[in-house]
Amino acid sequence: MSLECLERAFARDSVSAHDYTTECNKLLLQYKTVSQMISQEELADFPQKYRLNCPAASRRLEVGIPSTIEHSSSS
Repeated sequence: MSLECLERAFARDSVSAHDYTTECNKLLLQYKTVSQMISQEELADFPQKYRLNCPAASRRLEVGIPSTIEHSSSS
């Protein structure tokens, strides 16, 4: 849930863009490391299996880069 909390905090402007980007990159790297150890099916089923409501984190994991980078490169 750390990524979900981070995404929500950034959306509320409770965390600076620099701190958000640093922490988000760290969490995405950890996710990518873990995702190489378990099946994609297990990863996809995880939120539903544990009844997690984490749409912002799910979106960020799909995109694979922090929002600050995603939106700065699309401008």
